[in-house]
Amino acid sequence: MNNKLKFVPVTMENIILATETEMKFWPDSCAFNSYLRAYQKGKPYWLVYDNYKLVGMSGIYDYPELGEPDTAWLGWFGVLEEYRGEGYGKAILLETLNRAKDMGYKILRLYSSKREDLCPNAIPFYTKLSKQFNGFVEDYTLEQPEMQRIVVSFSLDGNPISKWNNRNLFLDEDRKDEDDGYIKYLELKNNLHNDNEVL
Repeated sequence: MNNKLKFVPVTMENIILATETEMKFWPDSCAFNSYLRAYQKGKPYWLVYDNYKLVGMSGIYDYPELGEPDTAWLGWFGVLEEYRGEGYGKAILLETLNRAKDMGYKILRLYSSKREDLCPNAIPFYTKLSKQFNGFVEDYTLEQPEMQRIVVSFSLDGNPISKWNNRNLFLDEDRKDEDDGYIKYLELKNNLHNDNEVL
């Protein structure tokens, strides 16, 4: 692994690549709308490169409706399977935590799954790293209990933080947004393909 990873913002020029990379991690999900909204609002999602090789992705979003204006959420974070176990996950997450802190957030949270078929090694990875940031891992059972979700919290300023306490994350609404995003992704991809055929 190169000591300096390159975080390339997701823009309209690389949104197809970002969406297709994300769908390698989560084939039943589509982050296109998340990337589009973030780009329109100037909020960051990144493709992460080691030299010229794409190794993973990460992002930060806020969700003021959840009642925590100083909290950032980690979005669409992952390392491509062929590069796992080489330290990229930790390096990408640590850099994302630093960027969230630089943006003025005091807390970073994420949700993931305990299911090994979905997120292998997630629990030990997040548990160990969250403790370094005065944080913790807690079960999330309010929605979609079959997913065996967790919420992981990190303190970005070193101060104690409150638990999430199973508050609603509105995951069903997110699912509808992902389905809509998949349609938009296909439309853009088809339009780009058709434009290339004309040239």
